[in-house]
Amino acid sequence: EDVLDTWFSSALWPHATLGWPDKNPDLDYFYPGSVLVTSRDIITLWVARMVLTGLYNMEDIPFKHVCIHPKILDGFGQTMSKSKGNGVDPMDLIDKYGVDAVRFTIASFAGETQDVRLPVGYEDPETGEVVP
Repeated sequence: EDVLDTWFSSALWPHATLGWPDKNPDLDYFYPGSVLVTSRDIITLWVARMVLTGLYNMEDIPFKHVCIHPKILDGFGQTMSKSKGNGVDPMDLIDKYGVDAVRFTIASFAGETQDVRLPVGYEDPETGEVVP
């Protein structure tokens, strides 16, 4: 059975999605891109590998700028994730606080250099209890 490492295939994303290894107008026009927006926790796993594979396969870096944002954590400082069940649906936040408040809050995180806690309640998928 063939297996391809997730981070290896992700490293190819900037040029593989544009038709590489074939030369074509999209690849010529869109590679390299201008900016990549990413969380700081995957710089080594993803961003560095995209740069290395881009230099090797395309002889150029895949993007000119990287905008690094903080990782949003739950109220206990844990990474929000679907598998942990502690993620928050932004539509629920909008319903509760309004679109402008959510937009402002998320935008205010852009200048942060550390991870950000978003202490809003969520429903525990196992117990149904609302956790702060």
